[in-house]
Amino acid sequence: MKYSQANKQLYMLTAIEAESVKRMPTMDKGKKSTGFVLQMNIFDPFSLELKNKYFVEHPKLTAYADEHLKAKRKYLGIIQDFKLNDDNTITYMFEEMDNYTVTNTYTSYTNGRMSTHTSTHFYTDLGSMGIVNMDQSGKELRSYAIAKDQKAEATLYMFDLYSRKMSNWNFRGQGYSYNNLSGFYSYDYMFVNDKEYVIYNENVRNTESEKETTKDNKSMGRISLTNTIYAYFDGSKVVKSYLFGDPKNKDENRFCQLEMNTAAEDGKSFATMMIERKGRDKQAYIVWVNF
Repeated sequence: MKYSQANKQLYMLTAIEAESVKRMPTMDKGKKSTGFVLQMNIFDPFSLELKNKYFVEHPKLTAYADEHLKAKRKYLGIIQDFKLNDDNTITYMFEEMDNYTVTNTYTSYTNGRMSTHTSTHFYTDLGSMGIVNMDQSGKELRSYAIAKDQKAEATLYMFDLYSRKMSNWNFRGQGYSYNNLSGFYSYDYMFVNDKEYVIYNENVRNTESEKETTKDNKSMGRISLTNTIYAYFDGSKVVKSYLFGDPKNKDENRFCQLEMNTAAEDGKSFATMMIERKGRDKQAYIVWVNF
């Protein structure tokens, strides 16, 4: 839920199981999951009168993903956040997501006795990102998608970009959450000087490749071998650049903890934690990024 200072309206975005409203799903969390649709509800916060409501559909995003990403299945990324813009449009942020578990069973013998141990690990595959711009009536104005292939050792949910800035930072928890580095995964979004930027950690190969297809997009791999990049859509294609400068040396990387990103009030800069790796040495810095 968000409040618009521009038109004094309250916006409530809701994910609904598609079957319950007899509609085809526009979002899911993997092939075996329940499908969802997304509904925007716009209220007058003083009278609580419902001014408008509509299902968020994005045929232009689907068409862009089909043409440029050439994925094997229709784009059904789940909602991560939305932004109310000064020009009275709304930007929706989507991301492909698939939750699953892997259970391993081990057998050991002690003093002739057999014992069985089971461990379960929770994972989330994070795929291509979708950015959709709509007017107040729900008409899709412009959309594009960026291929991405990440695997976080944690269970992540829809609206993660919206909620993670209001929660604890995830970094090396205890027990089963020791490998939860989800704060380095997914992406962030900024709109500065009439241009929107998608910020995420990516390996060098994908950053420097001009190919947009998911088939040519290599899995991101280890966080410490990535660099933070910013990407924007120039009207025909996605342009990518290194946020902290070209590493040049193959044994150097500079990446950031995305859930620590904290924007200034004017929205034109943000602070974050950047980690610089040189060989086996890693140093963490608090940095300001100005656009």
